[in-house]
Amino acid sequence: MTTPMIYSSLIAVVLLTLGIDSHNAKLQKFKNEKNTHIISNDSPVGNFIARTRQECASLCTTDDNCYSANFELVTGQCHFYTTFYPNTEAFVGSETIKKTSITGVASGFCDIAIGYTYDADMNICYKAFIQKQIHANAKATCDGDDARLLLINSLQVYQWTIDLMASNAMSRIYIQGERVNEVSPFLDDEGNELTYFNWVKEGPGSGTYLRTDGTTKLMEASSGTGAYNFICQIY
Repeated sequence: MTTPMIYSSLIAVVLLTLGIDSHNAKLQKFKNEKNTHIISNDSPVGNFIARTRQECASLCTTDDNCYSANFELVTGQCHFYTTFYPNTEAFVGSETIKKTSITGVASGFCDIAIGYTYDADMNICYKAFIQKQIHANAKATCDGDDARLLLINSLQVYQWTIDLMASNAMSRIYIQGERVNEVSPFLDDEGNELTYFNWVKEGPGSGTYLRTDGTTKLMEASSGTGAYNFICQIY
């Protein structure tokens, strides 16, 4: 019996300078195959522990010798390989990650994304969803477009988001960011710790996910069980 492979895309952004200058970020696109692993006679060129497949892909981007990787869902093991087109076989609980060529910026992605809009001033490719969804379904909708929930990582993006919400009559939205518990940091989809927040007066609260408050539009934590509007972003 042949196990079907499920394909999706990842885009990892890794900052190249120790000063974390966002203008020097390197953009790399990946394709991942779920429930497969790499077959190779060569040993991995790197072995790491990653929290998510996005983080495994992001780590691969920092190594010029890494062209493919295996990520084990249970253990978090992330193995780097030098093969651009590795041989794989079915293996439940593992994912194969492959680098793919990429050119252009967000505007190029928007050209092929149905229903998405490119804001040249912000360099953001986005789509506002008026239909309300719980967090899991909102994130799945973005994943289906090879997109992610909107990442608010600066005051400029936050203010842009508030204006977009107003123009679309959106009172509350889910945004990108998850954490394990109240004492752990919020991480983006690549496993990087988020540093920009504009919290409500009471602070984030006890939820696992991020959303905006329905009245103040400030940021707060959420359990993810409520149905809200959301914005998907391709980058």
